[in-house]
Amino acid sequence: MIEVEYAAVINRSCEEVFAFVSNPENETQWQSGLIEAKQTSDGPMGVASTGRDVRRIMGKKTVAAWRITKFEPNRQFAFAVISGPCLHVRRVVSQVNGVLVILVGLGVLLLAVLDRGSIHLGIGPRWLVGTALLLCGGIFGLWGDLQLGTNASHGARAPLETSGPYRYSRNPQYVGAIGVLFGFCLVWSSGLALLGAAGCSMWYLLAPFAEESWLRQRLATGYDAYLASTPRFLGTARRAELSGRVDR
Repeated sequence: MIEVEYAAVINRSCEEVFAFVSNPENETQWQSGLIEAKQTSDGPMGVASTGRDVRRIMGKKTVAAWRITKFEPNRQFAFAVISGPCLHVRRVVSQVNGVLVILVGLGVLLLAVLDRGSIHLGIGPRWLVGTALLLCGGIFGLWGDLQLGTNASHGARAPLETSGPYRYSRNPQYVGAIGVLFGFCLVWSSGLALLGAAGCSMWYLLAPFAEESWLRQRLATGYDAYLASTPRFLGTARRAELSGRVDR
């Protein structure tokens, strides 16, 4: 995540400075390259207020929408970009990563077939455990994909999903993919594929840690409560009731 920081000493009171910089109509006076800025939500500026900026970057006009994530009068305010060129780049990166992981996963499955029978497993580990992981992982991951939607999975704008499989896991697609990989390797009794599945699964285990800071900015409303109440991978939700979608 890119962070940009500026510092300046202004010989004015905190109230005057905050009132000036927190007003979108003043942004063109202190941000170079900004053509237009305005608030698009009704009411006074505060958390969840939205707005739009029009900039000229390398001679091209770009439009970005933003949402206020923090607003403490006379102290601080912060915003997150919710649509625009930056999110398009992020979505492309997400799609490329997804394709690469799918290709690696298919390679592991092919290796399982070619290396089948390299380890000797009993009926229980091979068929009962392997088949259970394969089926449960596939169903759970597909459920998560259908519930959230493919576009949202790739970074498109969408509300915070807390229902269905997202009541038991913040990352059901990753959990499902891990189950499918290991289940398939057990069914085919492949030692090499099990090693490959372990390596591929590391991406699924580490990816959520990298995504959470971005999601915290993108899904400001209700996201911290969702993190505190729902397991990252799999478990029982630690809340009395949290259902449906929370609008951003």
